[in-house]
Amino acid sequence: MSYCRKEGKDTIIFATEDILSSPSTTQLRPDNPDELDTSSAGAILPNGEINWDCPCLGNLPNGPCGENFRKAFSCWVEHKDNEESFAEKCFENFTKWEECISEHKDIYRPTEEKKEASNNDENEINNTNESASIDSIDKNNAHSTSQTRAIAAASSIDQKQ
Repeated sequence: MSYCRKEGKDTIIFATEDILSSPSTTQLRPDNPDELDTSSAGAILPNGEINWDCPCLGNLPNGPCGENFRKAFSCWVEHKDNEESFAEKCFENFTKWEECISEHKDIYRPTEEKKEASNNDENEINNTNESASIDSIDKNNAHSTSQTRAIAAASSIDQKQ
């Protein structure tokens, strides 16, 4: 026989093996719908609202171009079913967002560019370490090592642009 007992703030539930071995039929609901965890619900909630906490949006709603992104994405959600309305009403929002992204290339780089930049940074660090070792062995090549470092730094900056 199953039963519950309260002891202070705790509720103790005693259950039989039969009850414990069968699947639960309890449907848990949040006490307050505003407290519902929406992080795994997708970008658009079932009620049509935008879930700005969705991991699928990454940091786009919060970065330096976050306001432009939120306006563009909101417009898309509102007009996504009507192509003409979308083109007419949302073009300016997407253009402003795109301009903002191009102004902040250091933050909003395509994934492949980020990987390449990371690899370039690693190579530059390795080259710097190798150069430092060479400097300590052969002081006569100090000038050419500085030139090599300057060229490597300029190359990495050029690749980022």
